[in-house]
Amino acid sequence: MSFPLNTRWTLKDWQGHLAEMYGKVNAKRRPLETFARVTEMGTGVSRSVREQSHELQRKFFPRFLSWLMGLCTQLEIDLESATYASYPGICPYCRSDADCTCKLR
Repeated sequence: MSFPLNTRWTLKDWQGHLAEMYGKVNAKRRPLETFARVTEMGTGVSRSVREQSHELQRKFFPRFLSWLMGLCTQLEIDLESATYASYPGICPYCRSDADCTCKLR
């Protein structure tokens, strides 16, 4: 499955595109190895936020997301469906809609 680059892709589209690009390479890794890369990119995100570096943020946020999607693909998790299931238009903690009253706000 090949995707032309599109600025209106869904998470599912991106996950499929990245699986097509890197799936064979990622299949040789154990999920724990892929998780290590997610963590590595998360460290880069942390550094970019700490240093308030927009340049580093633009570098590490997409890399973090792509490795996370790669891990989801390895574990057969549809990230888009899992996200919608976790955040179905209501607060996942207090189950309220626009008037969330939980302490997380």
